[in-house]
Amino acid sequence: MEEDIPIEKWPEWKLFHSIRKSVSEVKELSLTIEPDRIGVFFPFVDSILESMKSLEILARNEYLRDAYVISRVIFETSLNASFLLTDPKIISKRAQSHAKQKILRDLIRVIRI
Repeated sequence: MEEDIPIEKWPEWKLFHSIRKSVSEVKELSLTIEPDRIGVFFPFVDSILESMKSLEILARNEYLRDAYVISRVIFETSLNASFLLTDPKIISKRAQSHAKQKILRDLIRVIRI
């Protein structure tokens, strides 16, 4: 009977680590670009990297259901970051406005039991 391959030897890790390295390089590069050209891109890339660390921890510990949720967050954040690059000045202003509105909405949230 053939044994399962240990998680740490899964061939997917090579791809995962190369993607994480690329995202790290994009993060570092985004620090060198003029803020008005890149907008609020940096926090998105930083969030992607943080979520990738969480994804690795979950996957290595075989919490695959939770890993799926985090991978969805990574995908959506990547999509939003890409959207920001289409017109950084205008979209960054919209993103900042949305974030401020969300903060205000969260301040008046009430839980009734």
